[in-house]
Amino acid sequence: MGSGMLEVGIDVLRPISPVEKIFRETLPGVVSGYEVREQQIQMALMVERGLLHDEHVIAEAGTGTGKSYAYLIPLSFVRRG
Repeated sequence: MGSGMLEVGIDVLRPISPVEKIFRETLPGVVSGYEVREQQIQMALMVERGLLHDEHVIAEAGTGTGKSYAYLIPLSFVRRG
């Protein structure tokens, strides 16, 4: 999947953000037992968008969603970039 695109349907691709790439490609390879969670990625993308556009984000997610990574990774990535 290293093309920077994500397949969203038959013959349909969309760009994948650097933050999403971390969740889909990097974490599964470096964190033992890590599972890709779509809700976690959605939350991370909302946090990323909020940071980039200076907007507030309020998110509620159940136990096991991965909230810590979902806000810390976009924060570190946006501040670094």
